[in-house]
Amino acid sequence: MRASSWAAIAGLLATAMPPAQAADPIVAYTISDASEIPESLTGATGDPESGRAIFVSEPRAGCPACHGIPTSAGGAPQGPDLTGVGGRLTSGAIRLWIVAPEVLRPDTPMPAFYAAGQRIGAEDPLYGGPALTAAEVEDLVAYLSAQTGPG
Repeated sequence: MRASSWAAIAGLLATAMPPAQAADPIVAYTISDASEIPESLTGATGDPESGRAIFVSEPRAGCPACHGIPTSAGGAPQGPDLTGVGGRLTSGAIRLWIVAPEVLRPDTPMPAFYAAGQRIGAEDPLYGGPALTAAEVEDLVAYLSAQTGPG
Protein backbone atom coordinates (compact mmCIF):
# COMPACT_ATOMS: atom_id res chain seq x y z
CA MET A 1 0.00 0.00 0.00
CA ARG A 2 1.27 3.46 -0.81
CA ALA A 3 2.15 6.00 1.87
CA SER A 4 -0.73 8.27 0.80
CA SER A 5 -3.19 5.39 1.34
CA TRP A 6 -1.85 4.79 4.83
CA ALA A 7 -2.16 8.50 5.56
CA ALA A 8 -5.80 8.46 4.40
CA ILE A 9 -6.58 5.42 6.59
CA ALA A 10 -4.86 7.05 9.57
CA GLY A 11 -6.91 10.20 8.99
CA LEU A 12 -10.16 8.22 8.95
CA LEU A 13 -9.22 6.38 12.14
CA ALA A 14 -8.33 9.63 13.86
CA THR A 15 -11.75 11.12 13.10
CA ALA A 16 -13.61 7.92 14.03
CA MET A 17 -11.89 7.46 17.37
CA PRO A 18 -12.58 9.68 20.36
CA PRO A 19 -9.74 11.98 21.33
CA ALA A 20 -7.32 10.51 23.81
CA GLN A 21 -8.26 11.47 27.31
CA ALA A 22 -5.60 11.88 29.90
CA ALA A 23 -5.87 12.51 33.58
CA ASP A 24 -3.67 15.01 35.31
CA PRO A 25 -0.65 13.19 36.66
CA ILE A 26 -0.60 12.50 40.38
CA VAL A 27 1.63 15.09 42.00
CA ALA A 28 4.40 13.67 44.17
CA TYR A 29 3.95 14.55 47.81
CA THR A 30 5.81 13.95 51.05
CA ILE A 31 4.18 12.66 54.20
CA SER A 32 5.83 14.14 57.26
CA ASP A 33 5.97 12.19 60.53
CA ALA A 34 3.15 9.92 59.29
CA SER A 35 0.81 12.73 60.29
CA GLU A 36 0.54 15.29 57.49
CA ILE A 37 1.34 16.36 53.95
CA PRO A 38 2.74 19.78 54.84
CA GLU A 39 3.13 21.17 51.31
CA SER A 40 0.33 22.11 48.96
CA LEU A 41 -0.08 19.70 46.04
CA THR A 42 -0.24 22.69 43.69
CA GLY A 43 2.18 25.04 45.41
CA ALA A 44 -0.72 27.41 46.11
CA THR A 45 -3.49 27.85 48.64
CA GLY A 46 -6.87 26.59 47.52
CA ASP A 47 -10.11 28.55 47.27
CA PRO A 48 -12.45 27.90 50.22
CA GLU A 49 -15.61 28.70 48.23
CA SER A 50 -14.67 26.17 45.56
CA GLY A 51 -13.82 23.77 48.37
CA ARG A 52 -17.30 24.12 49.83
CA ALA A 53 -18.81 23.24 46.46
CA ILE A 54 -16.58 20.17 46.25
CA PHE A 55 -17.46 19.21 49.84
CA VAL A 56 -21.16 18.96 49.05
CA SER A 57 -20.87 17.66 45.47
CA GLU A 58 -22.08 14.20 44.61
CA PRO A 59 -20.45 11.99 43.51
CA ARG A 60 -17.13 13.88 43.48
CA ALA A 61 -16.55 14.12 47.21
CA GLY A 62 -19.99 13.95 48.78
CA CYS A 63 -18.57 14.54 52.26
CA PRO A 64 -21.96 15.17 53.93
CA ALA A 65 -22.88 11.53 53.33
CA CYS A 66 -20.52 10.63 56.18
CA HIS A 67 -19.59 13.88 57.94
CA GLY A 68 -21.64 16.59 59.53
CA ILE A 69 -20.79 20.25 59.27
CA PRO A 70 -23.24 23.11 59.82
CA THR A 71 -22.75 24.66 56.38
CA SER A 72 -23.32 21.43 54.46
CA ALA A 73 -26.48 19.84 53.13
CA GLY A 74 -28.11 16.90 54.91
CA GLY A 75 -26.79 13.43 55.49
CA ALA A 76 -26.68 11.43 58.67
CA PRO A 77 -23.10 11.61 59.94
CA GLN A 78 -21.32 8.25 60.01
CA GLY A 79 -17.83 9.69 60.22
CA PRO A 80 -16.49 12.35 62.57
CA ASP A 81 -18.27 15.68 62.71
CA LEU A 82 -16.10 18.20 60.85
CA THR A 83 -17.40 21.24 62.71
CA GLY A 84 -14.32 23.19 63.80
CA VAL A 85 -11.93 20.76 62.08
CA GLY A 86 -9.66 23.65 61.04
CA GLY A 87 -9.16 24.46 64.72
CA ARG A 88 -8.22 20.86 65.55
CA LEU A 89 -6.07 19.81 62.60
CA THR A 90 -3.37 21.50 60.56
CA SER A 91 -3.97 21.98 56.86
CA GLY A 92 -1.30 19.30 56.31
CA ALA A 93 -3.22 16.79 58.42
CA ILE A 94 -6.47 17.63 56.61
CA ARG A 95 -4.64 17.16 53.30
CA LEU A 96 -3.41 13.72 54.39
CA TRP A 97 -6.94 12.68 55.45
CA ILE A 98 -8.16 13.56 51.94
CA VAL A 99 -5.20 12.11 50.01
CA ALA A 100 -4.26 8.98 51.97
CA PRO A 101 -6.38 8.48 55.11
CA GLU A 102 -5.13 4.91 55.54
CA VAL A 103 -1.76 6.34 56.61
CA LEU A 104 -3.42 7.93 59.64
CA ARG A 105 -5.79 5.09 60.36
CA PRO A 106 -5.29 1.81 58.46
CA ASP A 107 -8.80 0.56 59.26
CA THR A 108 -10.60 3.76 58.26
CA PRO A 109 -13.66 3.46 56.04
CA MET A 110 -12.76 6.87 54.57
CA PRO A 111 -11.68 6.53 50.94
CA ALA A 112 -8.62 8.21 49.51
CA PHE A 113 -9.60 10.87 46.99
CA TYR A 114 -6.24 11.30 45.27
CA ALA A 115 -5.13 8.07 43.65
CA ALA A 116 -4.73 7.04 40.02
CA GLY A 117 -7.52 5.03 38.44
CA GLN A 118 -10.40 6.44 40.48
CA ARG A 119 -12.13 8.09 37.52
CA ILE A 120 -14.08 5.54 35.51
CA GLY A 121 -16.17 6.00 32.43
CA ALA A 122 -14.57 6.97 29.16
CA GLU A 123 -16.80 10.06 28.95
CA ASP A 124 -15.00 11.57 31.94
CA PRO A 125 -12.37 14.01 30.64
CA LEU A 126 -10.14 12.98 33.55
CA TYR A 127 -10.63 9.24 32.93
CA GLY A 128 -8.14 7.15 34.87
CA GLY A 129 -7.19 9.96 37.21
CA PRO A 130 -7.91 10.62 40.86
CA ALA A 131 -11.38 11.38 42.19
CA LEU A 132 -10.17 14.91 42.97
CA THR A 133 -7.50 16.86 41.13
CA ALA A 134 -4.60 18.40 43.06
CA ALA A 135 -6.31 21.81 42.79
CA GLU A 136 -9.59 20.38 44.09
CA VAL A 137 -7.78 18.78 47.03
CA GLU A 138 -6.30 22.17 47.86
CA ASP A 139 -9.70 23.87 47.56
CA LEU A 140 -11.17 21.29 49.95
CA VAL A 141 -8.24 21.74 52.35
CA ALA A 142 -8.81 25.53 52.29
CA TYR A 143 -12.52 25.10 53.03
CA LEU A 144 -12.04 22.63 55.85
CA SER A 145 -9.13 24.62 57.33
CA ALA A 146 -11.45 27.64 57.54
CA GLN A 147 -13.90 25.65 59.70
CA THR A 148 -12.55 26.83 63.04
CA GLY A 149 -15.77 27.44 64.99
CA PRO A 150 -16.86 25.46 68.02
CA GLY A 151 -16.65 21.75 67.55
